This record gives sequence, structure tokens and C-alpha cells, in this order.
Amino acid sequence: MEDARAIAAISSEVERVCTLLKAPSPETLERCERILESAAASYAGLRPQRADRPAVEHLRSALGLAGQLLESAFQYHEQWRRRLWSSLAGYQPGGDPAVVVHPNRVSLRG
Repeated sequence: MEDARAIAAISSEVERVCTLLKAPSPETLERCERILESAAASYAGLRPQRADRPAVEHLRSALGLAGQLLESAFQYHEQWRRRLWSSLAGYQPGGDPAVVVHPNRVSLRG
């Protein structure tokens, strides 16, 4: 029963993300990322029982909606990125926007 309450709290956080994603700005997307990472970490420590199935189904539904909203936000920002890049650097021979080099960017993987 305790896991069901924890799952309900996680669902509430995911639903909060869904509300935030109705007006997705870059800042909102970063905030949502932190909330979802926290929710995932919280869920990882649980071992839901059969009695928790309704809570898990509710969480699954909320996550599905959050995924759709994130994809929509990504597509929106991706289209604007493509328009910006094409206006700044033109197009490549295949019709894709030319790559704009961002100075002072560092990416590390480990």
C-alpha cells in the first residue's frame, strides 16, 4: 500500500510536467527534465505489488501523455531551429539547412 501512495505521488509529478508542457519554453523543458528524472529515480526504488496495479496504470497513462507532449515540444523547437539555421547559413545541396557552428560549445561524454 505504501508503494501505491509513492506511485500516486510520482503520477502527480508527471501530471505537473504535462501541465507545464502545455506552454513549452526552453526553460520549461529543462525544468520538466529534472522533474521526470526525479520521478524515474523514485520509481526505480519501488517494487509495486498486484494491489498497486491501478496506480501503475495511472502512472503509465500520465507518462504516455507526457511523452506525447514532449515529442510535440521537440518538433516545435526543431522546426524553429531548422528555420533559423536555414536563414543564417542557407541550405545544403540535399535541401537540409546548413549546419551552423556554435562557438564556445563543449560536449563531453564519459
